[in-house]
Amino acid sequence: MESNSRRNLKSTLENIHHYKWLYPLVAITALFCTAPFLFLDPRFWAEEGSVYYQAAIASNYTFVFTFIAQGNYQFLTNLLVFLSTHVDTKYAPAVTTYLSIALFAVVAMQFNVIAKQYKIPPEASILSLVAFSLSPATAEIFASATNIQWIAALSITLMTITDYSEDQQGRRLWIYGWVLACGMTGVPSLLLTPFFFIQAYLNKSRTHFNIACVLVACIAVQAIVMTGTSHPTRQLIFAPRLLFGPFLLQTVFTQFTGPGFTKTLGAMVVGSRAFFLAIATIGVTVVGVLLYFSREKSTRNAAITLVLTWIFVSILQTLGALGGVPEKLRLLSGAGAARYYATGTLAILVLLSFTARSRGRIIVAIAFVVVVINGASYSQSTQRNRAAHSLSWKDQVQSCQFPCTVKIWPEGWTVTLQH
Repeated sequence: MESNSRRNLKSTLENIHHYKWLYPLVAITALFCTAPFLFLDPRFWAEEGSVYYQAAIASNYTFVFTFIAQGNYQFLTNLLVFLSTHVDTKYAPAVTTYLSIALFAVVAMQFNVIAKQYKIPPEASILSLVAFSLSPATAEIFASATNIQWIAALSITLMTITDYSEDQQGRRLWIYGWVLACGMTGVPSLLLTPFFFIQAYLNKSRTHFNIACVLVACIAVQAIVMTGTSHPTRQLIFAPRLLFGPFLLQTVFTQFTGPGFTKTLGAMVVGSRAFFLAIATIGVTVVGVLLYFSREKSTRNAAITLVLTWIFVSILQTLGALGGVPEKLRLLSGAGAARYYATGTLAILVLLSFTARSRGRIIVAIAFVVVVINGASYSQSTQRNRAAHSLSWKDQVQSCQFPCTVKIWPEGWTVTLQH
């Protein structure tokens, strides 16, 4: 009887990949557990309300295709905010919040695709998804329409290592449409363009080549937008500690040592070049070990692509981060502006799941549990703080004497409602 029970449990675990809806369910459950108030009482966040919603309520459908904020055109953000203007005002944030979460669920389903294609053990694929859902980067970007550009980049990242050889032509057209939507939503997705060309060459994949061409077209449009409009100051700083330190700390150390301890390491990096070199050596060694254990033929190209993505995109995000030296120094922490390193964090966690294909499944599972615990602790404390200092949008609107000003998160941001 006990032997049969073990076999049944093993069979169930091995077939988890066939339950594709389990992945978004797991991701949304993890998000709900850390921030239930966002699900139960949605609200606007910063520019989402003060800039986008404020403009959308005074516009028509052309808002979706023409609105540009801070030199940045974001198609999906415009679309979600425009849709939010077509419901009762007190429910408007629910539209952007729930649809943003739905797009994150799309990324979760892509985890399932990757797991099946690369035969990643089920516990590793599920734990990698939970770990990422609870990471500081996700805590910063989910449930907000203005942060969809970062979620779109996560989807595009997973597409770089997805095999489309067996997809039908009709499905590929949907894929190209999704890539177009992501490419027209900010810059982060566009940074992945070179890796589609690389995959097209290595795997003789026409689909990856076509995706790369779609992204090149999006780059051209976004370049025109950026050159024709004003945008926030971004100072390019090439000092090694500011260029490499942030992404090594936030994508590697934060995951395994926690944001609190990593923040201490960041302070030490600022004060000591030798300590920075030590941190860099440890970080590169960890990634090198993960790459070594992902060297099997079936995962080799994908693993190399993930490591190159981790390096290339993270460095470009650091260079393009808002502000000058003071703002860049804040990146030398455990979770400061973690959105910039969402793609790099995703790459590392997927790479870690690849290593579970070898004999170290138990070790990899333990590593993921450590990452999950660190992420859950940070996300819960962060979201609890937000809930304590964030006024209810619905309650304010219900008591509003039009015209009125409604406060949104973070403190100091508002939306003016005329009716």
